Amino acid sequence: MSPMKKVPPPVFQCREAWGGNKKIEQDIEIGDLRGFLLSRPYNASEGGDLHFLSFCEEENISKIVIADVSGHGDIVSRAASAIKGLLQKYIDELDNSRLLESINRSVRRRLFNGKFVTMVAATYRGINKELIYAYAGHPTLLQYQKAERNWQVLHAPENGGMPLGIIGNAGYFQIETRLNSGDLLLFYTDGLLNVKINSTIQISIEELLSFCRSLNADRLRPREISESLIKQITRSSSAGFTDDVTLLVLEAA
Repeated sequence: MSPMKKVPPPVFQCREAWGGNKKIEQDIEIGDLRGFLLSRPYNASEGGDLHFLSFCEEENISKIVIADVSGHGDIVSRAASAIKGLLQKYIDELDNSRLLESINRSVRRRLFNGKFVTMVAATYRGINKELIYAYAGHPTLLQYQKAERNWQVLHAPENGGMPLGIIGNAGYFQIETRLNSGDLLLFYTDGLLNVKINSTIQISIEELLSFCRSLNADRLRPREISESLIKQITRSSSAGFTDDVTLLVLEAA
């Protein structure tokens, strides 16, 4: 995978949801979060991974959505339209469970033939460094705690997290935590874990944590962390990446 040309960070407007499913490698400045977004569709310019970001300056609220559609083409376009429209509706709300429940109902109406969407939706309030997040069958976030110099998994509730579009009345549960200055968040899609170490074994969350812990996160920028992870995983695999891959590394100011 050859690197793309560096482009300036996007400018976010309140009530707008920036993003999509195209190939991109871009520095991000979203409120009090700074980071880097990498999204590489597999053998195409557009894929099944979706990313949407928004920021409302008045409330100092950042919204982050990373999703993975089980399909390509028109199905992804329909899912993206539903997600973007509802994200704009709930853009200044802290509650991500309502957002996921609404997206679930909309996706279920628009998709068919057993297709579904996994998603993580997160809200960050810069005024008190509060992170509120919820999962819908999506890989869990990783957090680097600068004070402890350690990476950890931000686990999902045991009774929540059904992928979107499977059942109409699914419930979603959100979790709250706080970040400190210099803490990092790693959002990603399962393309990062679908890499095979050998002919049968795929990368586990524990192995991804091990890759992260091998990095000197205090000395690396989010772009460098993303690029280092991609290189490490590629070196450890038997066949490289075989799915769309999205990585978003964000650092709290």
